[in-house]
Parts: sequence; structure tokens; C-alpha cells
Amino acid sequence: TFVTTSSANAGAAVAFTAKQLNCRCLMILDETQKDNELLPLFKQRYGAVVEFHGAAWNEADDYALKLVSKNALQGRYRYVPMYDHPLIFKGHSTLIPELAQQYRRQSNIGKSDIPDCIVVSVGGGGLLCGVLAGLYQVGWTRNVKVVAAQMEQSALLNSGIRNSFQPTPTKCVSADGVELGYRAIAAQALRFVEKFAEFNPIESMVVKNSQVLDACTKFAQEQHILIEPLCGVAVAAVLNNPEYFKQFNSICIVVCGGNHVYYQSHALSKTY
Repeated sequence: TFVTTSSANAGAAVAFTAKQLNCRCLMILDETQKDNELLPLFKQRYGAVVEFHGAAWNEADDYALKLVSKNALQGRYRYVPMYDHPLIFKGHSTLIPELAQQYRRQSNIGKSDIPDCIVVSVGGGGLLCGVLAGLYQVGWTRNVKVVAAQMEQSALLNSGIRNSFQPTPTKCVSADGVELGYRAIAAQALRFVEKFAEFNPIESMVVKNSQVLDACTKFAQEQHILIEPLCGVAVAAVLNNPEYFKQFNSICIVVCGGNHVYYQSHALSKTY
């Protein structure tokens, strides 16, 4: 049985994988998730079992970890973290060597051979950890500025930085108003950010929820690609902070995936 405490993308991924492997999926969520609109997807499409424990995500997660530990000898349960695991960081890190290859090919036609800024959306910090680890792999840690973009109602990195680089449980609400429960940034993300502060500080940037939704629609209009708000955070950061980003010549925005694309239909209807 796979055990997850994610009420969003990671939870959907675990439930889907469990179904594909003919295994069970147990989703342990906190009480704030009882009205989560994704519950029918988890239960009806993927056959996951959903239980509720605790008033906050951290309480649900603690319960899940204890359940897995209690049954460790029998091997009945396997806990799958949402974002805070070295294997997840390692998987995300592969995008940086791939990016380096793309830039090397560009250099052959007279373009920059390295970005001077990478903008990444930050939720739990798994993707950020991967990007920063990848910079070490290709030797870009000192000459590429990383901008960690966050939504105003789920700025977990900012919360951790303000709390002396300690993970701080924070209530999160998505840009389109869906409550995601309580989350805390991965401890490794804060360790990375604290380390980078010594030689190439990470720019922690917060954008408004409305800006994120507008960015998703504008991206669809200009790039003909639909993205979800969690991804649109990075796009919104660039669109709404021109004075900051004008210092860079080559900006790379990490456009990550997601299950819930967003767009303003009236705006797209005018485009097409």
C-alpha cells in the first residue's frame, strides 16, 4: 500500500501509480481537505482510500509516518513523500544538464551559452532543490541568479527564511482559491538557500494570486500552451517585475507540469 499525504498533484501521481501497479493507495489528509474538489478523482478514478487525521497537514503527515513505521516489519505500507526526498531532488536536477546542452547548441549560432537567470516556481521546494543541485552539476552556482517565485498565499520559502531558515507550517491557498491545507518548505531547500546566501543569494519573489491567473491566460495566448497556476507563478514573476529582470540578458523560466490548467475563457476566445 502506497501512503501519501498530498491533496494535490503529488497525491494524484501516487494514486495513479498505485492503480497501474495493482497496489492500494492510502491518502491521509488533514481535516481541512474534506471539501477538496480532487477527492472524487482520487477515490473514483484511481480507487484510493482517503482518511482524515488532524487539523493541519503536519498532523496528518505525522500520523502517516507513524502508521508506516508501526507496520514496517510486515512491509504493508510504503510512505511516498510529496517533495522532500533526495530521489525527488535528483529527478528534478536532470533538467539543468539538459538546459546546459540546449545553451551549448545555441552558442553555435551566436547566442548566449549560459542563462544569467533561472526562474522557478516554489511550492514545497522539491523542484527548487533539484534546480540548485543541478547548478552544482554543471558549474553554474556562482554565475546564474535563481529567482524563487511564490504565490502570496503559499509563500513557504519566505516563511522559512523569516523563521531563521526553519521549515514553518503555513496555510496554503491556490491562486484560484482552493485550500491546500498546511505545508512547510523542505528543510533541504532552506539549507540550499542559506548556503547560496554566502556567494549568490537566491531571490525570493512573491506575486499576487490575480497576477498568477492572468499569467496563465497570457501564456496560453502567446505560447499556445495551457499551464496551471502552480506553474504560472514563475511566469507571473517575470511579467510583473520588469524593473528587476531587465538586468538579465538571458532568462530561463522553468515551466513545470500540473493537473489543473487554468485560463480565462473569454480572453482566449478573443485570441482565437
